[in-house]
Amino acid sequence: MVDFIAISVRALGFVAALQAAGVPLFLWLFGDDLPSSMGAIQRLGARVAIAGLLLTMAYQVLEPARLTGELVGVFDSSIQALLLASDLGTATAVRVLGLAMVVLVWLKPSRFGAAAALAGSGMGPHRGRLDGHCGHDCAVLAYALRSPFGRSVEQG
Repeated sequence: MVDFIAISVRALGFVAALQAAGVPLFLWLFGDDLPSSMGAIQRLGARVAIAGLLLTMAYQVLEPARLTGELVGVFDSSIQALLLASDLGTATAVRVLGLAMVVLVWLKPSRFGAAAALAGSGMGPHRGRLDGHCGHDCAVLAYALRSPFGRSVEQG
């Protein structure tokens, strides 16, 4: 049961994070064509980013329970500290920072905001490198697909 709860929270967090990352990209590409809908899309982006932020932090709190097999594991501070110091903690911090950038931009729009939202949304895909789910070949492919000219940014 604990695994089901933790995995469900993580899956919902990934869905919300990807949706939140997609809103700035969508508006960057199509925002000029949708002036009447831009406000509603920005509000949706802020709500989804807040949900992703909360779900990501909830998963970080639930992970010790998943490791111990009981919900009581949430209160085990030694496992919490171990997880925060691990690659998972670093990856979660990067995802939280990226989502926080997206949230802050939508809460106080500015000229700098669009660039910050794009930077925050770009932090999500790089998280896989931090927690070991993406090897060198995967990272090179990801950079190549993200590059506007199809060239890899990473040399090596």
